[in-house]
Amino acid sequence: MSRTGGDILATMAQDGWEVTPVDIAKGIFELALPSVRYEVPGGTVVSIPAPRFLTTVYDSYQRTDDMDERLIGDLVLTNGKDILKVEVGFPFYKSFSVSAAGWARSRVGSKDGLVSISNFVEIGMQVPKFPGLTPIMQFFVRSYGNDSTQQCAQGLAKGADNLFSDSA
Repeated sequence: MSRTGGDILATMAQDGWEVTPVDIAKGIFELALPSVRYEVPGGTVVSIPAPRFLTTVYDSYQRTDDMDERLIGDLVLTNGKDILKVEVGFPFYKSFSVSAAGWARSRVGSKDGLVSISNFVEIGMQVPKFPGLTPIMQFFVRSYGNDSTQQCAQGLAKGADNLFSDSA
């Protein structure tokens, strides 16, 4: 495929993600995911406005044991201050703001004719001291991370299909 990693990244904008070029020559983009309202078991709701990531995309074109790798993306969360609003509804209503810092490296390619993505994510949060809040936030981060990765894979797969059909 002759498209750049930035072209491939931009295909995700078709699924509600915003991809804004910052420096195309250097492969730098701003990536904004849709806002989220996530219900966690136990009557807790976590809301996030559109998380924004400074994203650097590298064309890799390499074969790994797991896939034919096409690009690598490094993402750094840029709007993490008080980004999470946590509403605990049981046994009484309490609301918190939680700040987060995050970094991810995503490897995108194909395996057996399917889009394949692997992610390595590091996240830190300043969680207020409140009984039971830390396990709730750990559950949320794992669940949201898995959901976001699936959405990313689906967006890239749809975009790859569109790029393929446009070039055919």
